[in-house]
Amino acid sequence: MSNQTQSATSNKKTTNVAEQSADQAGRILFTFPGTKVKVDFGAGRYSAVMAEACGDAHRLTDMDAETCEAFARQLGSDLGRATAGKPVTVTYGKTTKDGKLTLKEACNIKGVTETKSMTLGRLLSKLNELAKLAQIGQVDFEGSFPVTHWSATPTVVKTEEAEEAETVAS
Repeated sequence: MSNQTQSATSNKKTTNVAEQSADQAGRILFTFPGTKVKVDFGAGRYSAVMAEACGDAHRLTDMDAETCEAFARQLGSDLGRATAGKPVTVTYGKTTKDGKLTLKEACNIKGVTETKSMTLGRLLSKLNELAKLAQIGQVDFEGSFPVTHWSATPTVVKTEEAEEAETVAS
């Protein structure tokens, strides 16, 4: 998730760690490094953001593939929920000689409640900036991050049936 902004415009991105590509239907596919496991993030508005977040989480932290995917999907869901039904401004660029143009889309929303996945997305963005500054020698940082073991916390939901069974058992 480069810079402070997460870009959903890239259809193909290759890094030294993982590969993000699009299939013929435009679905964003992410391949974890050292494996043949491909994760299909679909062709939605935040598919490229999810693939980029998944790759950054895997590269910059010690998250396993399953947790990275769960985080990325939750981030896409949270971003989609935050922007659903909100006004979007579209700006049209100049048309080139071959008939192509640039579209810019912006959506400013105040008062969005920050979720855990959004917080982690912001953290990964800052870690990316720090790693880039280290690469060009602007900071005395070797690009190695402390080992942090991340795991998804299962959410426990008590259904009415479970509560009744618990009451009967007591």
